[in-house]
Amino acid sequence: MDPDVMSVPAVVPAMYCERWTGMWNRLMPATEVVASECRVYFGRTPQTARSTTTTGPHELQIVIDAIREHRSGIRYFVHSLPRYQVDSHTTGIITLLWNATVPGQGTKTGIDLLRHEGARITEVWSITGDLQLPFMK
Repeated sequence: MDPDVMSVPAVVPAMYCERWTGMWNRLMPATEVVASECRVYFGRTPQTARSTTTTGPHELQIVIDAIREHRSGIRYFVHSLPRYQVDSHTTGIITLLWNATVPGQGTKTGIDLLRHEGARITEVWSITGDLQLPFMK
């Protein structure tokens, strides 16, 4: 079966969240997580010289590498159980609350909306906050 067009089991949100944060933690490249035309919209003015929107895994990887260079030791974590909205049998949107810790610099919290089609993420809206948000219940 084509990995980009797989059926979506009930546990898929956790898998997407694990792969998304794993990519940000450099455990796998963006080419393994996002689709070739994936658009990522960042909802905050960047603290480094980088794009606020990316298209495709290569542009996203440049952003990930720039952030990790600027914030040495940064580590991303899923902060609570994701929420999932099904669009069809192979597409949906995952709402993910995450946090990132940087040694000696504290924790930031963010919310990402991940649209997927099959096994790949196709569109993302990412908002980083300056305050730590509470756990989603």
